[in-house]
Parts: sequence; structure tokens; C-alpha cells
Amino acid sequence: MTSPAPMIVKTFGEVARPIMRKWMTANSCIASARCTIEVMKLYRLQAEEIPVAFAFQVSERKYARVSGWSAEERERMRKRAATWTDLQTEEGWNGHLLVLVENKWVMDPSLDQADAPEFGVSIPPEVFTFDTEGRQWDPQRDFEMQLGLILDNGDKAKLTYRRIRDRSYLETEAWKDEGLPVLAIAIAVQMAMQGCRTIQLK
Repeated sequence: MTSPAPMIVKTFGEVARPIMRKWMTANSCIASARCTIEVMKLYRLQAEEIPVAFAFQVSERKYARVSGWSAEERERMRKRAATWTDLQTEEGWNGHLLVLVENKWVMDPSLDQADAPEFGVSIPPEVFTFDTEGRQWDPQRDFEMQLGLILDNGDKAKLTYRRIRDRSYLETEAWKDEGLPVLAIAIAVQMAMQGCRTIQLK
């Protein structure tokens, strides 16, 4: 018998990213999302990726990190940020990937790509997860959501996700990497050591 879904999601959030980072860079949303889906398959949880535009802004630091926005939108954001970084994924895809689990939890397994300690912005290597219960949104339709975060140093950050339709990441080597299911098993083994059971592992 597998562990309850909330425990699986919580344990994955705690242990997965440091293991991923041994094999991939922070700027690895495609591979990270695919690996997350592979882990959820081991636990027989429904999981699917959601392509989004991404913006992480810390007004106190005049810092912004973005991906997936149009040139006009980026220019408007740039004017409000003294420190600016345009992100591209492993193979140049202009976007960011979230993972929706059981149509309830949204995971961002590569939020730490916004880490910039040289500017006083520290994002630990953890999977950012939030529960969508009570939110009026349809992940299959266009949406934009904004979330407020408090960083470890007390700074306030604004995180924005907007649904995009570009799915060309499906043709990238990062998405098709045959080693990702093996990495998923390594993560599931570590989760099992934390008490998370799966009927797919002996």
C-alpha cells in the first residue's frame, strides 16, 4: 500500500531537489518537471506539466528574474528592476514548467533558479509546492496567479505564473532524457527512507 498523497507530496518537496541538483543545474525546469512526473508515476499519482511564463520579483532588492514573457512585457518589467535576468531553459525554450499533482497540488521543482546570493536573494534548493484548494482556476485554461512569499531574510517576493501555449519543450533532449526515470527511482528510494511507501519499489 502506498503512503497517503499529502505525505508523498510533502516528502517529495523536502528531499527531491537536492538530489536533482546533483545531476542538473538550477536552470533545468524541463528536466525537473519531467523527473517530478516520473516520481509521481511510481506512487500512482496523476501528474502533468503546465507550461507558464514565470516572474520572480523582490522589490526591496529591485531584482527580477523572468521567463516566457513577450518582449513588450519584459521591457515593462525591466524598467522596474535595477537587476534583471532573462531566463532560458536548458535548450532555449522561452518558458517555465510547473507540475500539477492529483489536480490539487502545484509544484515548482526548479524555483531555486531565481537564487541570486550576490544580490541578497537566497532561494534554497527545495520544491515549491502549494495547494490549489479554494482557488478559482482551471489549469487547462489560460490563467495568471500571483503569490506572495517571505524569504528567509525577511524580504517580500512576488511570484507570478501565467499559462502559455508553447509546448515545444516536448521536443527537447531535456524532456526526452532517458536517465530521468532512473533519477526518479533514486528520489523515491530516498523518500522511502523517510517513510514514504510505494508499491512500485521493492
